[in-house]
Amino acid sequence: MDMLAARRDQIDLAIEALGGPATGAKPSKRPSTAEPAKVRRGRPPMSEEDRQAASERMKKFWAERRKATKKAAKKAADKG
Repeated sequence: MDMLAARRDQIDLAIEALGGPATGAKPSKRPSTAEPAKVRRGRPPMSEEDRQAASERMKKFWAERRKATKKAAKKAADKG
């Protein structure tokens, strides 16, 4: 068994000497570019004014939603 392991090590060294490390990976056929083109994804960033306007809208929306929920709960309590 030791003899086989030693022989395998010799073969590995010979392969590395001939063609580099035996990783199984193929070299890239096309040259790598210095910097890939930047692709912008998603929506553009919001300005401070846009964020503030969205905040105001959502506060109003949720206030009305809470108000409607309280009315519905009160009606149900009055009926029952």
